[in-house]
Amino acid sequence: MDVGSCHLGGNADAGEFCPHRPFRHILAAATYTLQEQAGEEQQQQDRAGTVSLFSVDAGAEDKSRRLRLLNTVETAGVFDMKWSPTAPLLAQADAHGRLVLRRLQHEDGSDEGVVLTDVVAGNISSSMCLYVDWNQNADSLAVALSDGSLSVVPMREDRLEVSEQWTAHQYEVWTCYFDRARPHLLYSGSDDCSFGCWDLRESPSNAVFRNKKTHTMGVCCIA
Repeated sequence: MDVGSCHLGGNADAGEFCPHRPFRHILAAATYTLQEQAGEEQQQQDRAGTVSLFSVDAGAEDKSRRLRLLNTVETAGVFDMKWSPTAPLLAQADAHGRLVLRRLQHEDGSDEGVVLTDVVAGNISSSMCLYVDWNQNADSLAVALSDGSLSVVPMREDRLEVSEQWTAHQYEVWTCYFDRARPHLLYSGSDDCSFGCWDLRESPSNAVFRNKKTHTMGVCCIA
């Protein structure tokens, strides 16, 4: 069934339902848009973006209420976002090399009062942050970068600082994923057509394995 659709005004590249009550009907959708520059400024192209919140009710008799836009946050271009597994906290990886955390909350108890409030942000890299993942305890995040690096960031609400960063791939790292049963293991996939695994208990720059033979195209998703 087609619940509803809308145009976000940019390249829609991430959509995540909040997994926590009472917000399980809330969908966050993110965009990025390349800001075209002319002449010499072409070397300094920027990406702008948005994070929009929707209320989704597939069973509503009134079709206009099946997908309702609640509010939109203007931000840098967003390449990925993930909800924390333990709280309604949204992590955003953006084109300015930042990791941003926002909390979902009610202002007045109604859907119209559902908002994202800024918690903390940190500069992760001068490269673009392409992907973010939480470990199962929500006490650490991994960020994939456009320069081929991976970063590990301990979760703190007063500041976000990189604890580990290393060159994992030759090209853009499109995805990273904490092993759900063994959170010390971090997987990554890249435009260099390789799939890697890293043990965070050891020097993470030493791969547990690196598979370069299976994939003939870039590895864009691990689930």
